[in-house]
Amino acid sequence: MNENEIKLAYRSHDEGMIEGKLEVIDEIYGEDFENYSSGLPEFLRHGRSAIYQHYTFLRSAFSDIEIETHQQIVEDDLIGLHWTWKARHTGDFLGIPATGVQVQIEGFEVIQVRDGMIRAAWIIQDNVSMMAQLQAAALKQA
Repeated sequence: MNENEIKLAYRSHDEGMIEGKLEVIDEIYGEDFENYSSGLPEFLRHGRSAIYQHYTFLRSAFSDIEIETHQQIVEDDLIGLHWTWKARHTGDFLGIPATGVQVQIEGFEVIQVRDGMIRAAWIIQDNVSMMAQLQAAALKQA
């Protein structure tokens, strides 16, 4: 895998999720993209539209998004990343109104790159911790 292909995962995070430049999705994701992460609804699993919808949803609920990558492993057509995701809760998220608190979770993902495009993803993140942080903040405000 070459350096430009490795950068695709970072471009997705930085340009797509953090900066909201959703046009980058067409440049870096294949039409045949599949997200194999557990717990996702079907409409967030297939094609570029899944990424558009996912990033739009996250950006409607969170601002000041940051992703710090701690480790990167590259083998064959796979990129593995261990990261910490931080953001401020500024919009409704799964029924929890904006709290204004900063949340932080850790995650791991494996991205498959073929022919210069992201083709698949497997993501494990600490959603239980995120919901606990948001619910605790919402209870404080009640």
